[in-house]
Parts: sequence; structure tokens; C-alpha cells
Amino acid sequence: MQRSLAVAGTVVALALAAGCGGDDGPSAEDYAQQGNEVCREAVRRCRLANDLWSEADISFHELFVDIGCSRIAEGVSKLAERRRLAERVGHLAVVWILKQAEAFSEMVKGDLAAADGAARDSHALGRALASGFRFLDDLFLGNIILYRGRSTEAFAHFRTATDIEPRCFFSGCSVSSLAWALAHEGDAAAHDLLGATLVHLPERGGPARFGAWVALVNVVEGFALVGRRDEAAALFPSTEGLTATGVHCYSTGTATMFATAAGVAAACAREWTRAEAHHRRAIQQADAAYRICQPDARAWYADMLLARNDSDDRERARVLLAEALSLYESIGMPGFAQRASARLASL
Repeated sequence: MQRSLAVAGTVVALALAAGCGGDDGPSAEDYAQQGNEVCREAVRRCRLANDLWSEADISFHELFVDIGCSRIAEGVSKLAERRRLAERVGHLAVVWILKQAEAFSEMVKGDLAAADGAARDSHALGRALASGFRFLDDLFLGNIILYRGRSTEAFAHFRTATDIEPRCFFSGCSVSSLAWALAHEGDAAAHDLLGATLVHLPERGGPARFGAWVALVNVVEGFALVGRRDEAAALFPSTEGLTATGVHCYSTGTATMFATAAGVAAACAREWTRAEAHHRRAIQQADAAYRICQPDARAWYADMLLARNDSDDRERARVLLAEALSLYESIGMPGFAQRASARLASL
């Protein structure tokens, strides 16, 4: 019974942290806080029952909420403790998941070399365990490697993830990430994949699966990159629902601020005031916690200013692109830096 209650608590915690309530429910911040509180209560029940296995099975969820809601230092501080417990009881699946959390935390801090190493360790362990969710390792590696400028290798990982991703609440993460990556590299194959991804997007008026939110971010950015801005604009209401979850950036998707995705969709819809508000929020959130997202947040804000083209927008865009270029170079994102440099030189 204790185990059943704990597992049920985990499910509720994840739902709350993902912001799957109605429009009249608690605030976004309340969802994240309630999610962590439910997770802690589940852990307390495990400890009362001296059920260390279930404690290991559940307690790591809290750090994912922290990392997704800009509390990076808090999340990272819990990693070592959770790993020790998992290793003590021999819960290798949790050890594996925590390796993924380590890779993501290093990536958001902008240390792509450390993220690459942790992701490869996770990739090896996931295959040794023959996990049905091992596609997540290929997603992590695909993202990190693409950022580091090795697009062919990244595409291979994204395609592997797409091929082995099971039908589950993650559905849509892999194919949308592949489409996003192809769009960034200017590959025409992105067009068909973006269309195929639409079936995974959130359904209006109903709760969204985790994979649907991730796919939404990738598809909005992908459509904008390949010039299908009307289709990105049509997704603007859904992106505002995404920002209302209270999650700022999440591990299974690309390192794009959710507010950036909303800003991109709003700009495509020519909702300039709302677009600018989202982009400013994205920069604020990225500067506070997500170094990997700092340059993209600026590059997309510059894109919005150039599209609006008010009196001083061109100069403001030039400043933002120069900042983005500097950040891409300092983090070590050569392909992204090259595109920012070309855009800047064209102004």
C-alpha cells in the first residue's frame, strides 16, 4: 500500500509540474510548488515504510522540476544525494536517469564538453539496461552534438531516437527534434517532417502530453526557420498555454526557452506587443538560469525586431545579434555562430 501511494504521488507530481490543470486552477508557480510537495510527501511515506527502492524510484523527480523551473542550483545540489541512494539499493534505472539529468544540467550551464561526456555515459548505461526509453539518450546526444557543430552525427542520433521511440507520453519528442535540427541546417527534408509532427501537438481544450509540449516548441521554431510563418502563427495560442505551465525549459527537448517559442509564434502572427514581451521574458529567464539559451533568446528577439521594422528596430536587432554571436562563440556553438554572423553582416 505504501508503495502504491508513493507511485500515485509521483504521477500527480509530474502532472502538476507539467501544468496540466485548467485555466481557472492554481497559478503556474503553484503547480511547480505543489508538484514538489507531492513528491516530498511520497518520499516521506517511503521512508516511513523503510522502502528505499521506492524512495530512489520517486525522489529524483523533484530535481527535474527544479531544473525545468530555473532552479538549476537547487536541482544540481540534489543530484549527488539521489545518485548515492540509487547506487546503494542497486536501482540502475534511476542511476541512468540521473546521468541524463547531469547531462542536461551541464548543457544548460553552457558546458557542452561536460554535457557530452555525461550524455555518452548515460547512452552506454541505457543500452546496457536495454531500457525501452533509451531513445532519450539519443535525443540528448543529438542536441549536444548539433550545438557543437557535428550535424551529420547529430542527425544520426535523432533518427535513431525517432526509430526506437515507443508510443507513450513522450511521443513526438524525437521526430520533432529531428525536424528542428534539419530546419536549422537548411535541409529541405525538414518540410515533410514538420508536417508529420503536427499529429503530436497539443489538442485545444484538453490536457497535453509531455511530448506534445516538446513538439510544439520544435515545430514553431522549425516552421519559422523554413519560412512557413503562417503555420507557426497558427500555433501562437498553444504556445501561450505552454508558457502558462510555469516550466521555462525542459530536458527532453531542445534548449529553447518556452517563452522564446511563444515570442516566435507571436511575431509570425504579427502580434508585436505580445511577441516583444515574450522575448524579453525569455532573455530574462535565460540570463538568470540557462546559459545555453542566452544566444538563441537574443537571436530570435532580433528576428522579431527585423520583421517588425520600426524606426530603431534594425539597430536594436544589430546589438542583439552581436550579443548572440559572442555567446554562441564563447559556449562553443560554431554552426549557430556562423548563421548569426551571416545575419549580422547582412544588416
